[in-house]
Amino acid sequence: MNTPTHKTQKLAFVQYLRAIAVIAVVVDHAAGMAAFNKYFGIKVFNGFLYRGSIGVDLFFVISGFIITLVALDKDLQPKLSAKLFLLKRAARIIPLMWISIISYAVLRSFSNGYFPFYSMFKFLNFL
Repeated sequence: MNTPTHKTQKLAFVQYLRAIAVIAVVVDHAAGMAAFNKYFGIKVFNGFLYRGSIGVDLFFVISGFIITLVALDKDLQPKLSAKLFLLKRAARIIPLMWISIISYAVLRSFSNGYFPFYSMFKFLNFL
């Protein structure tokens, strides 16, 4: 039988926070859609559910916590130099960002025949 490790048990609360954040964002979007006239045209609970957008903020807090946790050792000292940390982050994020930007541009060109070359150049080069 597999039992969770001590580290996993200590971080279980992060999974609960992620679930709360997801539910809050979904409720916010659902309430926003319900307010459109083509659906129900009402503000559920007088707009109270629009506060679910705080789930996005919670995701940013969780991300910052996880990044910090991963970047520091048990003595709260950096595992990597700032330069190496940023290079590894860039290597992890930039290729997916480029794939997403190019995919969007190609799909957009199929829909309306316009391919945004200048915008693509700016986005791919961080301008």
